[in-house]
Amino acid sequence: MKYIIQLVLGFLLFSSCSSNIFRTEPPEDLIPRDTFVCALKDIYILEGFFQNQFIQLNNNVEVIQRSGDQILKKYGLTQSRFKSSMDYYASEQTEMQAINNDLLDSLNKDLSTLQLKN
Repeated sequence: MKYIIQLVLGFLLFSSCSSNIFRTEPPEDLIPRDTFVCALKDIYILEGFFQNQFIQLNNNVEVIQRSGDQILKKYGLTQSRFKSSMDYYASEQTEMQAINNDLLDSLNKDLSTLQLKN
C-alpha cells in the first residue's frame, strides 16, 4: 500500500509537468476508467484516514499495506495491474485530469451527503 500511495503522489506531481514524450501503450489488462476511479477514490480516503490518525506513517506500514490490498481485492485487482494501469493513465494527461476531476466530484458529492445528514 505504501508503494501505491507513493505512486499516486508521484504521479500527481509528474502528471502536472510531463509531456507527450512519456506516452505508453495501454496494457492488455487496463482497468476500466470507472473502476479505476472508484479504486483510486478508496485509496485516497484510506490515505487521508491514516494521515489524520497517525503522526508516523512509517510505523504503520503493515496496516496500510493490508488495507490497500483489501481495497484492490474489493475491485478484483492486483498491485501489478493497478500499477500498469496507473502508468498508462499517467501518460495520458487529459485522461488523468478527467479522472482527477471525477474523483473530486465524487468526493464532494459524498461530503455534501454527509453534511446533509448532520
